[in-house]
Amino acid sequence: MSGERPPEIALVGLRAAPGRGFRLVCLLILASLIVAVWKPWAGSPTQGGAPPEGASPTGMLGQGSSSPGRAEAPTPAAAGPTLAPDGQLPACYAGFAWSVFALVRDLQYRSREWMAVEPTANATGPSDPTIPVIPIADQQVMAVGFCTDYASNPGRVVSQTGFWRLEAPGPRRLAPVLAGDLTPEDPAMGMIFGPPPPFATGSGEALSWAAGRYVFELSVRGEGAPTGELWFAVQIIHSCPTGSNPPRSGLRPSATPNASPGAGTC
Repeated sequence: MSGERPPEIALVGLRAAPGRGFRLVCLLILASLIVAVWKPWAGSPTQGGAPPEGASPTGMLGQGSSSPGRAEAPTPAAAGPTLAPDGQLPACYAGFAWSVFALVRDLQYRSREWMAVEPTANATGPSDPTIPVIPIADQQVMAVGFCTDYASNPGRVVSQTGFWRLEAPGPRRLAPVLAGDLTPEDPAMGMIFGPPPPFATGSGEALSWAAGRYVFELSVRGEGAPTGELWFAVQIIHSCPTGSNPPRSGLRPSATPNASPGAGTC
């Protein structure tokens, strides 16, 4: 048929209706988002969240929680040396080597001194020149004694068997006077002595050892060395400090002074 236009053909896109599987995936995604925001399993500490029954609550680095009724008492740390009443360390606090101890005063400053000593076991008596002598030169010497190496040699028994002051006629035996506030409870740790009568000067807090050389004889028994009869001596030298001389304290090396046994500088 001439002259007639062919019919127009319209293109229509076909879209399938959503299937059941697609809707299920969308529901799962939505549920996951809701649960992630809500977090029903989380309990904030400020909101009273508590661990499950029987669980042991822990804090940072595995330390016990401070919640009442659940925390365990911490293990006490190892105790260190107990301070003396004046806030100072005990006279014999170390225990790793023999030393001479002295409580001294210079320019009104009290201080404690420890001087290394190696007692000899080969002395023939208090006048033996081989006995090591430790000089103590201070304005006032209030207490003198010795400390042992008890930490390295536990179980030993130490006692003092002799105490002399060297004088021109010969050694003079003295009676030692323990300084109760400084002497350790166990003599194996050491012994500290006050000024021995009649060689004590001053009175009260100014009481001091008189100048001179004092010899100690000790009996050491038990395990470890040295053992037997041990000897050492101290040389008390009274110094006269001035305002330009600062007080001394701490450790001083042992030495054998050239001064005569009874000499003093004051």
